[in-house]
Amino acid sequence: MSDPTSPDSNRSSRSRFRFFPRNFNDGSLIYACLILASIAGIIVIGLSLYKSNLSQKKEALNAEINKDWIENLVPTQADLIDALLQDVNPNRTLVLFENGTVVIVAEPSEDPQNEAIEILKKNADPGSIFAVNKVGEDYAIRFKGPVFTRLSGSSVTSESDQIRKNWQQYLSADERKKIEATKDDPDHPTQVGLIARSFLLRDLENLNVSKILKARPSSEE
Repeated sequence: MSDPTSPDSNRSSRSRFRFFPRNFNDGSLIYACLILASIAGIIVIGLSLYKSNLSQKKEALNAEINKDWIENLVPTQADLIDALLQDVNPNRTLVLFENGTVVIVAEPSEDPQNEAIEILKKNADPGSIFAVNKVGEDYAIRFKGPVFTRLSGSSVTSESDQIRKNWQQYLSADERKKIEATKDDPDHPTQVGLIARSFLLRDLENLNVSKILKARPSSEE
């Protein structure tokens, strides 16, 4: 009887298991095919997960790029406030939201901020209509009620190629159907208006007021 601890015994026990049998028969061939199919399946699943992950990263990167160039269109809060101060008077207060949307509140008002929020909510529609006007070098985009957004004309000019490529993603579902039916692209100011509306919709989601511009009482002048 051989010693189970001897090297020959270990070598013998290791040789009992083989990934593929030494001599193939029908059963061995089926077994080998199943092993290869399993390996192929694992490879396919791995590639699929890799492609899915790559696609998600690409979408996230594109979204970040789009976010960056869109935000370049809005003047800085300081520049916007300087421009808006010219329109403040004792009869109206301007309420500036985080993404550049401005609401005009008639005075006297006990709570301009809450009143502005209620006015803004009337535009809570992905297809809110708007009108685009050129104000000097800039664009003023007016929405329903005393609500507007101001975009820098120089920024719009520098980002015009991106606007031309990306404006379709800011259409509402109904607008997409109309565009598809007519095959006509809107003019450049309207494309700019669609971008401005995206800022309006962001402000409707967050309702964050960044500044209330109110005329000083005459006694403080």
